[in-house]
Amino acid sequence: MKKYQPLTIVCLLVLTTLCCSDRLSHEEAFARGNELFKTNNLRRAYSYYKRAIDINGSEPLYHWAAAKSTSNHNLVFIHAQSAWDNGLKTFDVLTVMSALSQFADSNQALQHAISLYGQIPDSAKSHERLGDLFILFSQYDSSIIQWKKAQEESPSSAICVKIAGAYARKGESDQALSVLESCRKEKQLDEQGYIALTYFLAMDHQYPKLDSVFHETYRLGLYTDAMQLEHTSFALLQRDFALAESLSTALAFIECDRLFGLRARVMLAFIYRSTNNHEKIQDLISSLDKENIRQIEGEKELYLSVAGFMRQKNNSLQMLSDARSVLPRLPFVELLYARENYIEGNYKEALAGYRNLPDFLVQYPHVLVGYASALGGGGNDEQALALLSDMHRRKMFSRNSLELFRDLALRNNLIHESVSAQAVLEKLYKDDPGVRYVSAIIAIQKGQLEKALSIVSDLYEEYPRENQFGILMLRVLYLKEEYNAIVEAVRFSEMPFSLYGSILARAFIQLGRDDQAHSTYLDLISKDESLTTLLEYAQFIVGIGDFNKAVTLFDKILNRFSADLQNDSTKYAVILNNFAWSLLQSNQNLTFAQKLAEKAVELLPGNIQIADTYATALLFNKRYRRCIKFIQSHPQGSQSITLLLHLARAFEESADINRAVRTYRDISAMLPEKQLDHPPVNSQWIDEKIALLTTR
Repeated sequence: MKKYQPLTIVCLLVLTTLCCSDRLSHEEAFARGNELFKTNNLRRAYSYYKRAIDINGSEPLYHWAAAKSTSNHNLVFIHAQSAWDNGLKTFDVLTVMSALSQFADSNQALQHAISLYGQIPDSAKSHERLGDLFILFSQYDSSIIQWKKAQEESPSSAICVKIAGAYARKGESDQALSVLESCRKEKQLDEQGYIALTYFLAMDHQYPKLDSVFHETYRLGLYTDAMQLEHTSFALLQRDFALAESLSTALAFIECDRLFGLRARVMLAFIYRSTNNHEKIQDLISSLDKENIRQIEGEKELYLSVAGFMRQKNNSLQMLSDARSVLPRLPFVELLYARENYIEGNYKEALAGYRNLPDFLVQYPHVLVGYASALGGGGNDEQALALLSDMHRRKMFSRNSLELFRDLALRNNLIHESVSAQAVLEKLYKDDPGVRYVSAIIAIQKGQLEKALSIVSDLYEEYPRENQFGILMLRVLYLKEEYNAIVEAVRFSEMPFSLYGSILARAFIQLGRDDQAHSTYLDLISKDESLTTLLEYAQFIVGIGDFNKAVTLFDKILNRFSADLQNDSTKYAVILNNFAWSLLQSNQNLTFAQKLAEKAVELLPGNIQIADTYATALLFNKRYRRCIKFIQSHPQGSQSITLLLHLARAFEESADINRAVRTYRDISAMLPEKQLDHPPVNSQWIDEKIALLTTR
């Protein structure tokens, strides 16, 4: 027997299939397309519908079937138009043609759709369908008029929901709720109508009414599995985890639509995450293999990620992200994704999750606070404050919402708003140490130092082991310039030296006790060589004029913290400037000092102290022309006496005596309005300088 190679066999099969397909009649091709359409194999279904059309292009059903089986909008429109032109003038075909029609003017598109509507049989026309047509073009008022007429003729829950939806899209949610409540009173709502009612009640923040709605559907025999699933969602949002678990457990493994069961199981997983119940999430994972259910791609990975969060495993967030990318878009998956990303500080991804939530869900107070927290974390304080403010105006607040609003307001220097939120917190939680602590911080910001000291001193006396109270007390004493009190307070303190060492050193500096400040800094550095500590010590060293030591310190700081500093351009510029100044004052590596100062200018071009250092470096390196050009182009070059002195010196060293004299005269004209911190520069010194230059 002759042996065929595998490739030959495949080719023969393909050819056989094509030959058989060629012999199909248009009826057989259409029937084959229908079979494939039922199995959701749309691509192959379309190929058979197209074959039927090629054989008999006048049959409108073939064109309509082809339109429904392709995702290409151009082909959908072409086939729908052909179906219509061949006599299939139905409302469904009209809807597709209207949705895809290309008109530059929306009014023209609407008029065209109405003209098509006039061509369908009278038996297919109705007020409801005309309302459906208007809604395609966002003609909400026209849709409502038609649907209300339809409701008068033949009341139904579906029409009630349509009318409510149109009002909601107009921004009239109160009217939408009123329509549904009226239909409820007239006993016109079915299961879907009641579900819509719960959404609008939630949007209107009428949460106490939700339970009565679910009880009513139970009494009316409308409490189906779908209704129970919605009840689960609302119980979960109201943080009634016991009820939510009971309801969703009963639905998680019943014979039903795959997506329905997935929604129930996802809510169970969310409950277990919220209650940190690792044992039950493990049982849920195990049950996927034991129960006779068809898993959905990504489902098991979702539950494994939840288990990982409870055990603080590093790959949990990535596993959640991977599962989310393949799972259907489900609200509680998005909420889980938002919260876990917020915990990790991934505010952009957290916001992506919150923004995917349905409006009724994100309006829940604790969800809204989470959303506002993510906005604040991502730097969008204005929107976060607006959300919280609107929530509080509706008399809906929690401790978390008030504290978040207060903290964001403080961060944006909105003292009145932060004080208002704090006043409510103090009224509700007047004995809470955390609330009292923030009262002290607000008092500091308002300049009420005596009040702040009184509050924080009492807190520290009541809670001597709470170091933040003791540190804040020392900071208030420093602001009050009570430096001896700081020295006395730390003498008997049980706080770690690493926490108060820098405040003590600064107090010694203010008291003129530099030796004790120096030894304090050395002790502090021996325990804490952080960037903050080293910088403060370096600044102290510059202040006492030990520039050689300062050079060593700044070099150490740059080498050790270079990567961190480059993320903070302001701090980096200041360090480069001070390093350059120390090099200049110690007469070390002047060329390197100029490079450091130049980099600092690039980072903070408007800073006058940095400009002073750079001009000084240019003079030290005898780069007079560059110094002149730099100062003349600087925004404050003609207003700063310091920079003008450098300019005059540069002209003088360049032998441009006339311009040097004019510059010194400009400086003299600015005195004494602008005093200098550099003796012996004063009017007499400048006059002597001008006299010396003009008598050469």
